[in-house]
Amino acid sequence: MTKRFGIIIQRFNEHSPSNLSTKCFTYKEETTTYPCPGCSKQFCLTNLVKHREELQSQFHQTNEFVQILNDQPKNIPNDHPAIIQINLWE
Repeated sequence: MTKRFGIIIQRFNEHSPSNLSTKCFTYKEETTTYPCPGCSKQFCLTNLVKHREELQSQFHQTNEFVQILNDQPKNIPNDHPAIIQINLWE
């Protein structure tokens, strides 16, 4: 095997499902698994999709909460110590 071919195989394996028999984090059964890049847990394909959907839902809920906070009236007086400190930093 040439060195170049070995590098190609190595790169392919880095992006492929685990070649070893590993347990799905959700089912706890031996199967072909895929890593979640966010939490590094191993999931079967079905549970990886569900896991990503759950993370996406949590992300959207967090964004909605941030938007609600941002839409709140800003009734902090200009002479509030925190505002004075921020103005000094600027």
